[in-house]
Amino acid sequence: MYQKEPAVTLRATANITVTTSVSCSRAWSQIIADALGVPIEVRESTEASSRGAALLALAALGCPPPAPERPGRVLRPDPRRHDIYAEARARQGQLYGSVVGPRVS
Repeated sequence: MYQKEPAVTLRATANITVTTSVSCSRAWSQIIADALGVPIEVRESTEASSRGAALLALAALGCPPPAPERPGRVLRPDPRRHDIYAEARARQGQLYGSVVGPRVS
């Protein structure tokens, strides 16, 4: 038996940003937007993790944050493809449950 993880629901106003290797492929970035069903912002930043760590350190020290990065391009999800991914996700969950065993809530 396995324990089902709680479902994650994203609001249409969710702020998702992708960088580096994901942003190298417009097709892969669009797949992410379609699968999640929310717009994503694709940035050209190559050191997003380092920037995030530095921003957290500055906030902890009470320092003002630096100027924001330039905005990236926004990819909007295709509702038809999102529905296809949602159906596939549901099928995968059923198949996984039939192989692993019944779900424990």
